[in-house]
Amino acid sequence: MQENDIRHFPLRVTAPRRGACPICGVRHDAGQPHYKNSVYYLRHYAYQHGRLPTWEDAMAHCTEETQGRWRAKLAYYGIEPGDTDGQRLDTAGNAEANP
Repeated sequence: MQENDIRHFPLRVTAPRRGACPICGVRHDAGQPHYKNSVYYLRHYAYQHGRLPTWEDAMAHCTEETQGRWRAKLAYYGIEPGDTDGQRLDTAGNAEANP
């Protein structure tokens, strides 16, 4: 295993605060998406799935109605819900730009 593998990245992320979502580490209603950009969510999602999360991943547990509202709001800001912000993880777990 390479030293820079995502599972051995030297960044330590502490457990979420009491009352925060155990998946993303941010306080939000259970029916709302996880916060895609929280370091806690990014780190643990990438470790489990080998890629960065998208907003689609963050709202997968939400109702269709909630997902629709979030997709509309993200589109308003020019954000594609399935985009990983132009990054993917290489085989060593490093983020790199998509070609």
